[in-house]
Amino acid sequence: MTLNRFIFIFVRYRNLTNIFIMNRKVFYSLMILALAFVFSTGCDKDDDDDNSNLTAKQKAVKDYEDNYLATELSDPGWTGSVNGCNAGSVSQESHNKVVQRINYFRRICGLNDDIAHNASQNDMCQECALIMKANNSLSHYPPQSWQCWTQDGYDAAGASNIAWSSQPGTMHSTYAVTGYIEDPGANNKSVGHRAALLLPGLEKVGHGSTDQTNAILWMEGNYNQNGTSDPFVAYPPDNYIPGELVFPRWSFSITQANFDNAQVTVSSGGQNYNVSYEDRITFQGWPDSRIVWKVQGLTYPITKDMDFDVTVSNIQNAAQDSYSYTVKVFATSAAKKIAKEGKKYDYIIK
Repeated sequence: MTLNRFIFIFVRYRNLTNIFIMNRKVFYSLMILALAFVFSTGCDKDDDDDNSNLTAKQKAVKDYEDNYLATELSDPGWTGSVNGCNAGSVSQESHNKVVQRINYFRRICGLNDDIAHNASQNDMCQECALIMKANNSLSHYPPQSWQCWTQDGYDAAGASNIAWSSQPGTMHSTYAVTGYIEDPGANNKSVGHRAALLLPGLEKVGHGSTDQTNAILWMEGNYNQNGTSDPFVAYPPDNYIPGELVFPRWSFSITQANFDNAQVTVSSGGQNYNVSYEDRITFQGWPDSRIVWKVQGLTYPITKDMDFDVTVSNIQNAAQDSYSYTVKVFATSAAKKIAKEGKKYDYIIK
């Protein structure tokens, strides 16, 4: 029964009021029921907030819009300066969006998406980011001769993903998160920075940025070493993914597996693609072992809907010797814009 219908009936038979007055218990009981009806209908969730009727692809697009596009940040709010070696700070919004974007990438890969910001590491991460900006270079072991060197900054550099761009206004905060997932550069064939942010046992991160450098501290007590991939971590994932977030290096990891003789096949729409292997990393403990490859004949970013069937076979020391999954790419306006205009900044990841 709708509320209007209830009111209609109540007014239509208002002559019963005298009876209610005579029997107050009945009257009060009905009034309580009426109030309960009003409040219960008023608390119903908006249809717009209900995702139950969305398809898997629609949910993926909404997640991308709400948790990737919504974390774009043009200015991290850095208050520091190279002059005087002031590490400064960044806005809380910057910290929040860094964590939100990391959790987005983890979620589409089937990992826990509840990592937190370790605010106790802010200062050392800021000092690390300042060292890199002041010297226009990156190092996990910056020498004491570097401008603005501090012990805390040095310690953070050795325990963090670090990034630098020649162009101010880029490679800070959330820009850097995406940069680490892409993991470009001749020295990053093992995609170790991607692996760090997609570490199954990751629980929290420290963060610091300037206007063109970044440090995301993922070691120093921020992960659970007993975390394991279940059953694997792939990027691009066994899931829907926007076209601009599919990068040339593809990776597949399993805790303690051996990929020395593993083989990868990739196909789409009946077409088989050749692959070239970038690296094979085998660890007996933490972090996850992984195999990295490139798919030949693809142009990035991918600007149309495409499904890629991937099989990784001949794996040793794993629950299965072969795994198959499907990467479901959906087209976005951002991918088309990048394809047309190219990336507007250069950067280095270390």
